[in-house]
Amino acid sequence: MIPDDRVIVNVDSLRSAQLVNRRQFYVSISRARHDARIYTGDAEALRRAVAREPGKEIALDAVKQCPTLGMSI
Repeated sequence: MIPDDRVIVNVDSLRSAQLVNRRQFYVSISRARHDARIYTGDAEALRRAVAREPGKEIALDAVKQCPTLGMSI
C-alpha cells in the first residue's frame, strides 16, 4: 500500500451504504498521511455502516437487496 498525503472519501449513504463496512472504511482513510476528508449525505447512516463487521457478502448481493438503485441484474 502506498500512502497518499491527502485522501478524500465520498460515501453515498443512499446508494452505497450497504457496501461500506468497518474494514473498507479503515482502508479508505488509513492511506492518508496528513489529511482525510469524508463526505456523506447522512452521517448517521455512515456511523451505522462503519459499525458493521465485514461479511462474506459480495457487492452484487448488496445491490440485489436494494431495489431503489434502479438497476436490474
